[in-house]
Amino acid sequence: MKIFFKYSITLVVLLSCFELQVFGQNFNVQSAANYIRYKEIDKAKEAIDKAAAHESTSSDPKMYMYRSRVYYQIAANPKWQSLDANAIKVSGESIIKTFELDVKKRYIKDVKPLMGGAATGIYNLGVDAEQKSDYVKAKDYYQIIFDLMKYDEDKNIARNNITEELLHERFYSIAASTKDYSEAKKQLQILMDKNYNEPKIYAWMSNILVEEKDLDGAIESINKGRAIYDDNKDLLNQEIYLYNLAGKSEELIKKLGDAIAADDQNELYYYNRGTLYYQAKDYKKAKEDLSKSIELKPDYYDALINLSAIYGDQANEKIEQMNKLSMSQQKEYDKLKAEKDELFKQAAKYLQQAVDAPNEDPQFIATLKTLREIYVKVGDYANAKIIKGKIDEEQSKAQ
Repeated sequence: MKIFFKYSITLVVLLSCFELQVFGQNFNVQSAANYIRYKEIDKAKEAIDKAAAHESTSSDPKMYMYRSRVYYQIAANPKWQSLDANAIKVSGESIIKTFELDVKKRYIKDVKPLMGGAATGIYNLGVDAEQKSDYVKAKDYYQIIFDLMKYDEDKNIARNNITEELLHERFYSIAASTKDYSEAKKQLQILMDKNYNEPKIYAWMSNILVEEKDLDGAIESINKGRAIYDDNKDLLNQEIYLYNLAGKSEELIKKLGDAIAADDQNELYYYNRGTLYYQAKDYKKAKEDLSKSIELKPDYYDALINLSAIYGDQANEKIEQMNKLSMSQQKEYDKLKAEKDELFKQAAKYLQQAVDAPNEDPQFIATLKTLREIYVKVGDYANAKIIKGKIDEEQSKAQ
């Protein structure tokens, strides 16, 4: 009996200690709630950290609900951000744990409003990590957002412009940066299967296949993209590059010829074929096709740019010929100079039409500078001055 009595007393003491510990941790959870109410976030963090570290409350959905709120406040308020630079990540992870553990759905309503902001903050951390080449950390951040999305029935995250497709794009970027081409292709294929409305995924896939020495696969990928986005300039340029790389530029020219035979009013076909002729330095045919595309669409910016470039290239060839002449060849020099000046005037003519046309050229200021240089070369200082004014205007907009 004594042994039993002593054991019973010991058991009661142990149970009492455990109950006190549980009570203490529940008290910490409630303290955190009170501190949140009174905006004492530093004290709320201290209390909730103690609760999170203790086994008696480390699986408590209520604790995770308050933990998500505490750390969300730390991330959102500059006053408290020094407490934890990674607070929004902790908040996101705590939201996920709340959903996982709250089988009775008592606390889910309290974390739902945090999901959009948490995902946005975590996404920004991922982008920052990518920019610092910390790809492991970046991938971890993006995966947390994926896990949050499983529970985002109200689409709070999507309303912040963060979608599954965007995350797959980021996973692709990480894989490409680390040269994990198998994973990169996997992510791109997911995007293609989802009909992701972004032409560049086909160019990215083709670039990987070029790296893997699969030119036929690269061409097949770009052809798929072109079938969907037939007027996309970047895909066109990639297609031309790949056909040239594969020694198939003549094949592409033939394809375009067949397309023109079927539809001779499509300015894009003439532009594409003219660009190929330009790259092959067949300036006569290039001019004919580009001129036709401009005839069909007078404000066709890219066609005007390329036609101007042809005349500019021919003018520069005249300069090279002039530089090879001796002092005694003045007559030949003067003839070449006149031809050069006329070619530059033609280049200026089409480039001027281009800058007057609607465009979304990110290099527009550079285009204006080129036009100004041509005007100076032909002695047209009045127009050079006008273009200088436009350059100043565009640069002020960009600031």
